[in-house]
Amino acid sequence: CVRLHQCKLLNERLLPLSKKDLCHELVKIVKRQVSKVSPKAYNIKSLFENNKKEVYLYPMIQRGEKLEEFLKILKGEDRSLALIMCNPVESAVDRLTLSHYELGELHVELGDMISLVITESEWDLIASFFSVLMSARWRRKSKKEWFRAREKEEKHLEVLPLYVVGLLNGLGKIDWTYMQEILTEFARSSEERTRVARSYSTTTEMKTPRLCQPIYNCNTKYIVLGPTKKDCREKFPDQEDEIDTFHDYFKIKKDVEIPGDDILFVAQRPFGMPARYVELDNKFECSQTISKPKPNETEFQEDCCELLSGLPAVYLPQHVCQESEMADPSLLLMSVALPQILYIIERKMVADAFISHCKANFPCLGSFLKKIPASELHVGMTAKATNITNNYDKYEWLGDGVLKLLQTDTLLNTPELRYWVQCLHEGDLTHLRSAMTNNEYLAAACRKVGFDCFVMDTPLARGNWMPQTLEIYSQQEEEEVVVRGDR
Repeated sequence: CVRLHQCKLLNERLLPLSKKDLCHELVKIVKRQVSKVSPKAYNIKSLFENNKKEVYLYPMIQRGEKLEEFLKILKGEDRSLALIMCNPVESAVDRLTLSHYELGELHVELGDMISLVITESEWDLIASFFSVLMSARWRRKSKKEWFRAREKEEKHLEVLPLYVVGLLNGLGKIDWTYMQEILTEFARSSEERTRVARSYSTTTEMKTPRLCQPIYNCNTKYIVLGPTKKDCREKFPDQEDEIDTFHDYFKIKKDVEIPGDDILFVAQRPFGMPARYVELDNKFECSQTISKPKPNETEFQEDCCELLSGLPAVYLPQHVCQESEMADPSLLLMSVALPQILYIIERKMVADAFISHCKANFPCLGSFLKKIPASELHVGMTAKATNITNNYDKYEWLGDGVLKLLQTDTLLNTPELRYWVQCLHEGDLTHLRSAMTNNEYLAAACRKVGFDCFVMDTPLARGNWMPQTLEIYSQQEEEEVVVRGDR
């Protein structure tokens, strides 16, 4: 009796435990609560407690034959984007290769880190510029959604270091002046943007190409390259009985009345803006193919504008043009792969943050994770919900087997359980092990130690993924604004 009591095999009435009671007591020991561990979090509100902050700038070097050719034509070759972070990148980011169906191969890498001190207002300016870039590149136009810098609230805590994307000039310095110009342009009303487009000189070459949209379809963009010597009285190229001139076409087909002598501008459809890339052998292939009209540069040889090769060109009357919110096409070109680049970099930062979290709280696990190849660790942190081909599904199957082995070892060798296990049948031991592998219990344990914060489960898609320093707002009606800031 004394031995049974020492082994805790007696109930409150000092009678031997039944097999059912024994299993119940063992389950309570097996499923004991895990101590809570909170991961390191970054808060926007506390970023500038003393109004100044040291930040870390990484030039975003993008190379590609077509990319460089287009940037030269769009007068944007002297500028580049830069990743600006509140904490340095813990480990090097490998060079990325992305294949675009119109621009060919794009090679992207981060340049050497530059540390500098900026004020809170300067950070806000860069964050606002970043929101303009993402609104032009990544917003869902059909939903009338835009990005904006996230409000500095205590509730927004992130395990990733906070970052924004800014603009550098030809000297590699932050281009504060031009970023402010972009913000001023973005704030213009629809009427102002229409007025500016109608003020383009019809006799001299445009200083820089501009990104415009027809007044009859704001979701269609064109890169306006410059004026021609033609007007809307020119014969329209398509042979239709009721359409003779450009004036007839826009009046009949687009229901837009324009002056007969309105000057025609040369415009081209922009390069594609793919939403998804598929990772194949360390190269990211665009998973999207778009059927576009064949290039028709020969029709515009007599015009003085230098065309973007491979993109279809059209004539647009000046009176149907309205400048886009962000009217610099070179910035749009620099942002073609920006969401994909940031998403890939975030995967890297998530893995680094997870290793740091484990080294600080679970040294044995942290030192082991440091030895795993980065590519495998990225896969291990990527859920199937991201729609990425290389996710942790296969690792999960393998992990279940390893977990069962560890739990079996725990049941047989833990001092608190050693004497109890000897009294149980194999079927009861299986029941105990199942209690340890219960999904709800494991999920609760992961949340307790903060592991859930490091799982990437957001797909790279418009309306789903966004950088943590931005939020989405949607203008549903004139007065109603809906804000969504969850990632």
